[in-house]
Amino acid sequence: MSYIAVKTIDYAGRIVLPKAYRTKMNLEPGSSLLLQIEDNKLIIEPAEKKCKICECNEIVDDTLPICRDCLEKAKKFDK
Repeated sequence: MSYIAVKTIDYAGRIVLPKAYRTKMNLEPGSSLLLQIEDNKLIIEPAEKKCKICECNEIVDDTLPICRDCLEKAKKFDK
């Protein structure tokens, strides 16, 4: 089944996901979402709670989906 909705962005840049969408995707308050832009389309999907590099379950925060070890290794390459 396909779900289609037109939503308005409020003054703070927020949109409300309809309950049917949240239920279908098993989203609850506090769920993390991954936002990406591909071919001028906004894609929203549940964020995996795994490090995108080593796939361990430790995440530094939702804005940077990598673990502390991988973050430290990446910082060494930046020097």
